[in-house]
Amino acid sequence: MEGISDIDLLVVTHQPWTDETKSRLQALDTSSHPLINGVEFAVCTLNELLEPRRFHLISFMIKVYGVHLYGENLQPDLPDFHPDADLARDHIASISDQIVLAVNDLKGNEDTDDVMDCCTWIMKLIIRCGMAFVIEKEKTYTRDLYPAYQLLSSHYPEKEIEMRRAVEYAINPVRDPEEVIRFLNGFGDWIVKEAESWLNIHREEQHE
Repeated sequence: MEGISDIDLLVVTHQPWTDETKSRLQALDTSSHPLINGVEFAVCTLNELLEPRRFHLISFMIKVYGVHLYGENLQPDLPDFHPDADLARDHIASISDQIVLAVNDLKGNEDTDDVMDCCTWIMKLIIRCGMAFVIEKEKTYTRDLYPAYQLLSSHYPEKEIEMRRAVEYAINPVRDPEEVIRFLNGFGDWIVKEAESWLNIHREEQHE
């Protein structure tokens, strides 16, 4: 969607990049491209990518969502993926730490651009985590925010209003850090408790 969607850029290298090289990539100017809302990038080495336990989600993104731009095409070498518990866990396992990180970043933050970036970032994670709760039941996956909101709401209708608000915050982030913190202390706290419950259930299933 114009002015809302961003571009995710992943660079796979043979050797780790220096901080200087990463900084140069971070400095990419996207202001002359009004159709996109910035560029997010990640860098990993080929050895790291081939360790599926550590980089499962990155491998998934390359295989399923990636568009090969330059260099060797790694997609044929990566395994096939399915909408299962492993994929769900990638979105669920770290949500608690991510919300804590967001709250700490927002407290007393007077940089409105940073607040809005943080708001968009954490809301996207929350929405996709909510969708991950029902991946196994629905046998489907999406990174698109509105379909993800619909999936969770169909199983948790009592949370439809909060989930819709998370979508609104992701698309139209607010400048007031306290408003975002209040939402994270409310709906975010529910997300964390559901995540802990999901992880406990699947941890027990692994031990059976």
